Amino acid sequence: LDDVTPLHQLSKELSDQKVALFALRAAYRVSRHGSGGQAQPWNPGAGALINYWLQEAPEGEVSVSLEVVDRTGETVRRFLRKPVDDNDDEPLSDNIEERVLEPKAGLNRFVWDLLYPKPQLLKDSYMSISYTGGFWAKPGRYRVRLTVGEIVQTQELEVLKDPRLTEISKADLEAAFRLTLAVRNKLNETHDAIRILRDVRVQLDGVVK
Repeated sequence: LDDVTPLHQLSKELSDQKVALFALRAAYRVSRHGSGGQAQPWNPGAGALINYWLQEAPEGEVSVSLEVVDRTGETVRRFLRKPVDDNDDEPLSDNIEERVLEPKAGLNRFVWDLLYPKPQLLKDSYMSISYTGGFWAKPGRYRVRLTVGEIVQTQELEVLKDPRLTEISKADLEAAFRLTLAVRNKLNETHDAIRILRDVRVQLDGVVK
């Protein structure tokens, strides 16, 4: 019962639809830390709870995706259906894509952690005492787009800052976002350059031999 908004919206008309994306409640940028024992109550995923309805489980060849789009129309994250079998694992087009969805008939839930993609680092890189994961989306309005085959549904999503951070302004959050984005992009640029240099070296070694 952590999010009963789908129950408020559920109706005969909605359940008769092949695909339905429920209206989204606001999501707060709140970090959760700590751990507990077996008696610890279950908590919902931290981030935006995205609930959607499928009248039937999509067949294997039907594409399913969830996209988060910012107010400029740029895709922040794109979540794709997991491969149906080992032979259906096409390469992802870019770093914003992840194969994590497991759509089923009935009510489905997915949690966007409110993070942008992490940098694409070299597998053998070593970042000493550094965080190299994704970074917070800034507070504001986003759109969530569900696509199942040819059917597309969209809902608005509002991301809010942690209400406890009363001394942090909107300008502060905007500046932090721009700086983190620039650092992430520079890391991508640097590691891409190293990949190119390594490829050239391999090619030169082949010519010499």
